[in-house]
Amino acid sequence: MYKSILLHCCFVWLFMAGLIAQPIFSVSQLSLDEDDIGSVVTVDISVTNFENIISAQFSVNWGHDVIQFAGLDNLGALNLVENENFNLSPADVNSGRLRFSWYAQSGGGVTLPDEAILFSMKFMVSGSYGTYTSVAITNDPMVIEVANSDSQILDVILENGEVAIGNVPTDNITDQNLTALKNIPNPFSDFTQIAFTLKSAETVKLGIYDSVGKLVHTQSKHFNTGEHTFLITSDLLPATGVYSYKIETTTAYFSKKLIFVQ
Repeated sequence: MYKSILLHCCFVWLFMAGLIAQPIFSVSQLSLDEDDIGSVVTVDISVTNFENIISAQFSVNWGHDVIQFAGLDNLGALNLVENENFNLSPADVNSGRLRFSWYAQSGGGVTLPDEAILFSMKFMVSGSYGTYTSVAITNDPMVIEVANSDSQILDVILENGEVAIGNVPTDNITDQNLTALKNIPNPFSDFTQIAFTLKSAETVKLGIYDSVGKLVHTQSKHFNTGEHTFLITSDLLPATGVYSYKIETTTAYFSKKLIFVQ
């Protein structure tokens, strides 16, 4: 009897845990013009399903050769304080990373409206025309961890952002030289081939990123005119899951998803 009640309670707990919505953290996507070089732009970190949350911490990474940290804004949703909730040491921000941590002072969980801005980051645009950088929530160096008032560590969904100078689209891009094709198969278990075409010979770089924006594989090669592929085998990836990949040349890039399954 006791064992039956215990099993029932376990099933109820697992069912209720499955009903907890995963918090979504989103980062702005900015497409800038050449006139924006030298100006200050704002990248928002917003949240959805931020329900009954008692603590949150993570890092934000960006390419400091394209954008340079210029300050914080919109701290009111959680009453954040710059010198308490952020590490703004020059060693960190000058190398393209920010550490964020917050704990509900009241001791109870906090709920925010969907798409509420958690905080905003201001950047001075320093890159040249045609350059870009991801702005990604990552584990480097502050590990991503979000907990609710029941002390449950929650899985989170990341929708990372980007700053592109020159209105460079991020999917199915076609410019004078680079054209994106499909990666086949997708999902894959043993291997997948990421295809693209070039109208003239050029060096092409591939980067594969995990769900928190960490680079897990890269390769670069000079290709002649025509259709080409990068071969990705299962041993190149650390675990099954959803990854994003980016193919880039000196003038353009495209980014898509690939799914690794067993």
